[in-house]
Formats: sequence, C-alpha cells, structure tokens
Amino acid sequence: TSSVQGGPQDELAELRTTLGQLGQRMATQVKEPAKKGRNLEAVLDALVDPVIVTDQADEVLMCNAAAERLFAAPRGTLAGRPVQGLLTRREILDLHHAAHKGTSGSGRVTLTTEGGPRVFDVAAAPLPNAWGTGVFGVLLVLRDITSLAQAVQMQTDFVANASHELRTPIAAIKAATETLAGGAIDEPVMRGKLMGTIGTHAMRLEELVHDLMDLSRLETPTLSVEIEPISWPELLASIRQTFDPACAGKNIRLHLVLDPGCNGFAGDRRLIGLILRNFIDNAVKFAFADSTIDAQITRTPAGVRIEVADSGQGIPLSHQERVWERFYQVD
Repeated sequence: TSSVQGGPQDELAELRTTLGQLGQRMATQVKEPAKKGRNLEAVLDALVDPVIVTDQADEVLMCNAAAERLFAAPRGTLAGRPVQGLLTRREILDLHHAAHKGTSGSGRVTLTTEGGPRVFDVAAAPLPNAWGTGVFGVLLVLRDITSLAQAVQMQTDFVANASHELRTPIAAIKAATETLAGGAIDEPVMRGKLMGTIGTHAMRLEELVHDLMDLSRLETPTLSVEIEPISWPELLASIRQTFDPACAGKNIRLHLVLDPGCNGFAGDRRLIGLILRNFIDNAVKFAFADSTIDAQITRTPAGVRIEVADSGQGIPLSHQERVWERFYQVD
C-alpha cells in the first residue's frame, strides 16, 4: 500500500507556521524603530547641553530636556514651534540658515534666560536625507560657557588692573630719577622730596609684588594648609605693630576686639593673618583722617567671623559686586 503525503492539512499547518513567523518578524520590525527612538530620546536627555533638531519647515522636530529647561518650556511643548520664534538672535538664525544650505558653522552668543544672561557656543550642522540627496533638517547644539567666559574676562581685568597699579609707582620713580639727573640732586630740599617719593613708590611696588606672590600661592592647587591652634593675642599684636604707624599718620584709632570664644580655634595662622591684614590695610588706606576702624573677631557655629568696618567714603553700590576682583579699584 502507499500513502499520499502533503495533503491540504499539511499545507495549512505550514502556512500557519509561515504566517506566525512573519507576524513575529513584523512585530519585531515595528518595535525596533520605536526602541531606537526611545533610546535616542534617552541619549539626548542625558546630554547637559541643549540640543534642538529642526525639519525642512524650520520647525522644532525634537529636542532634549536641557533645551526645554533653557526656554522654561513644559515637557513636549517645543516640538512644532518655529525656530525663528524660539531663537531670535540673528547670529543663531544665520547659522541655522547656512546649515539648511549644507554648511556647518559655529559662533558665540549671549542669551537672556530666567537665570540671567548666559554665554553659549552654538554649533549648527545639516542633517542629510536618509534617502537621496539634500538636507532634511538642522542640528543645533548650545554649549553653556558662561563660567569660562567669566573666568577669561576676570583674567583680562586682572592683567589690566595689575598693570595699572604697577604703572603708577614705576612712572613716579622714573620721573623722580630723571628730575634728579637733570640737576635737582644738587638742591637739598628738592633732593629730599624726590628721594622720599622714590622710597614711597618703591614700598608700593614691594607691596604689589607681595600681593602677587600671595595670589600665586593661594591659587596653587597644592597649597599646603597647616591647621593648628591659633594664638590670637600674638596675631593681633603683630597686626597692631604693622598698622600703628600708618594709623598714627592719619590719626586713626584701631580697635581690635576678640571674642573669648575664639580661644582654642584651630586654623592656618598665616592665611588667616593674610585675610585680616588685607582687610585692615584697605580700611587704613580709605578711612577718613581722625576716624575709627573697628575689627571684630567672633566665634560662630561655622567657624570664625572677621568683620572690619571703617568710616571712609565706602564703595558705590554699582561697584560692590566687583569687590572680590583682584586689583580692582574704584576711582
């Protein structure tokens, strides 16, 4: 006997198997783009720099969470907005337009944000079509470099201010020596006056050199700090000995008040002394004659608080935020 194989039942079973495999394959193919899309969103959101992608109509196609924070926009509300309404600075729009034409570019702009003005390095790159030729859209990346820009500006200001401070005593010493060489050395009164000028400005140069050395040491990453109990009476006696002559010249009374709770406080005597001398030196320079300088050292839960107050003309409000800039002086 013989049997017939490959009947209708077998063909239906094979078809069901094929359809099942095809369905699984299609389901996988449908899930894969969605998975890649979610992964791309996760990658973009992990970036700290704002990223914006626009389409051929110059509308936001997608962006990351940093971009939404930059524009204070709720989640998912930037998509579909025209880039011209989102970024109004001409520099950025010119970069975006050039990228749409196929040319990458970058530039630096300042944007006003909820946290105040911020400086950004902006990069714009064209996104080519997945199929065929041409540009599909533009990728914008905004890197916040505000801290770097401020550091560069502070360095520039420091060089300018330090140069100005050095120029004044150098010019005075040069003028005095030229006058002496011109014949004033034979005139006792003029000679004494010019020698005094040279001495005064030489001391100023020495102070500036010490300030620069202190700054160099303080900004060294490997600065050594020696923590030990501070003898405040000894430190204040040294301070008084340093400034008593200058105070006497302007009839200034220097009051040093020490909180007994500071006894036993441990710190770096050299650095704390540097802070105290710097504050008092500024107070003596700018206090009015026949006035008082009060210096108080008190213990707080956080450590030690140093307060120095004088009765000088003070610092205008518009300049007070720059008080910590190195060598910056108000005219």
